[in-house]
Amino acid sequence: MAEEDFAGVYSAKKAQVDQLLTQGNAEGALAASLQNPPFACKDDDLKKETARMVVGVLAKIKEPGEIMKAINALDPAAQDALMKYIYRGWDLAQPSKVNAALLTWHAQMVSALGKGIVCRAVMNARAV
Repeated sequence: MAEEDFAGVYSAKKAQVDQLLTQGNAEGALAASLQNPPFACKDDDLKKETARMVVGVLAKIKEPGEIMKAINALDPAAQDALMKYIYRGWDLAQPSKVNAALLTWHAQMVSALGKGIVCRAVMNARAV
């Protein structure tokens, strides 16, 4: 995929995620935000914007029960990408409230999926 194509995919995905959030469907917005992560994209700014979008969705889902439901609704590839985005979120110098939400998500991911999710996120060289 050409670099310009990644920008187009991001724009369409962002519009879909925003619409789902406006409709109150944060779980659907999470699933949409995790589709086709820009692993092959060389534009780090675009990768950061995609990560900010995913982290923004995570901040909307706050209750542990809702988090667990959202995690379990994702396919394994999306779960792996989500854990990568949690780590990327900490790289983005977010406010402490967002970092706390990421910690909650991380704990719920490990609780639901085991320690293997951490290994897959850290050991897989493809960056989000």
